[in-house]
Amino acid sequence: MPAVADTSTLAALSAIGQTRLLNAIFGRILIPPAVFDELVTDGEGWEHAAEVQRVIREEDWIEMCQGELPPDLHALAGLGRGETEAIALALRLRFPLLTNDQKARRRGEALGVEVRGSLGVLELAKYLGLIHEAKPLVFAMRDAGIHLSDEIINEFLTKLDEV
Repeated sequence: MPAVADTSTLAALSAIGQTRLLNAIFGRILIPPAVFDELVTDGEGWEHAAEVQRVIREEDWIEMCQGELPPDLHALAGLGRGETEAIALALRLRFPLLTNDQKARRRGEALGVEVRGSLGVLELAKYLGLIHEAKPLVFAMRDAGIHLSDEIINEFLTKLDEV
């Protein structure tokens, strides 16, 4: 099933050269216009977005798709434009949402959206046999500047039996 992504998950996986996992797991990734702008228009030269920018330009499995904003925006107040549009698109299409933003995750889940972050993508990739081990990729993300606390890393690696 396709998924909707905001900038955070795409940038995290792009930073470690693993956007291919999204294609292998979900087939298609849909992004709203605000995410396209953050990654491509405004993100030109952004090192973390280089791989995803290449995929958007050269391949067809990441595509921009407009999502109608819900009439009651109160549930999405305080989120950035990219997160708001991504949640709206995931709601409209009933697709999973990929985001690392904690506030967006909570809001999406409260609205009934299935939500996964970068670590959730790595977890699926391991269970599907797409990667042998998640641990080096987790530390590569952190080394690339993606915020992951020691607590989150330890909890995740324990869950995957990779401590």
